[in-house]
Amino acid sequence: MGMEFGQSIENKVVELLQSGQYSEAINYASTRAQAGNAEAMYVLGQMYYHGAGVVEDKESAAIWYKRAADAGSAPAMFEYAVCCADGDCGVEQDISAAIRYYMEAARRGHAPAQFEMGMRYEFGEGIPENIHEAVQLYTQAAKQGHAGAMYFLGHCYKSGRGVKADLGEAVNLFRQAAELGNTDAMVSAACILAAVDDDYAFEPDADMYNEAFSLFSRAVEAGNVDAHFYLGIMYNDGLGVARDQNQAYRFVKLAADNGQQNAQRLIKNYRRDIYGDWYYKG
Repeated sequence: MGMEFGQSIENKVVELLQSGQYSEAINYASTRAQAGNAEAMYVLGQMYYHGAGVVEDKESAAIWYKRAADAGSAPAMFEYAVCCADGDCGVEQDISAAIRYYMEAARRGHAPAQFEMGMRYEFGEGIPENIHEAVQLYTQAAKQGHAGAMYFLGHCYKSGRGVKADLGEAVNLFRQAAELGNTDAMVSAACILAAVDDDYAFEPDADMYNEAFSLFSRAVEAGNVDAHFYLGIMYNDGLGVARDQNQAYRFVKLAADNGQQNAQRLIKNYRRDIYGDWYYKG
């Protein structure tokens, strides 16, 4: 079976699987994997891991991930590192091995591995803490469109950890991650724009409040608990929206019921007046 010019092995296998040609897909990947093709080895590992066209077999997946990783596949290095880090797929937990594979994948430009190593450097997980290395790795991954890296890098710029503090850059990074669907980034951007989670040396204008309200609302729709709390705060204080204590109570209560600690503390200060409306008694 010939492969169209420029078509990757992974894309061809996906095409076969989507058309229900499971035997053809496994044969296509297996033949090339047995011949030493690193991409095919990785794809075969993915097929076994997810049970795509074959019976799910995570131990076989790990075997093929390692073969692919040792043959130079950066995505396989990342997947095998996950197995080593978690002690999963029949692989004995080995943090040192995990870091070696993550590092090599990151060096080869694999964004998820760059993000993983960034977190490990930032929080000293399995390696000595080094916030400057973390920032470099987050930056590399963020440039490739990794939403998690954008979010973590945004917090580095917000707090001035490993880089000069810059709220404008933090908001821009949070916005980019938000556009990719990261609800925590939506909340983080909105908190700065509405100045609701810290003491800032600026007064938000109407456009900033409007954008914050929109971001909190999007995050609420996606189920983000913190967003419920902050949207309640905006209604409670009339920030960029008409003050509405009933709406404030509703959102704060939803956050509190889902374990948001600030909301649980705040909800105790809400009382009903004689007309049945909620008001905040600070």
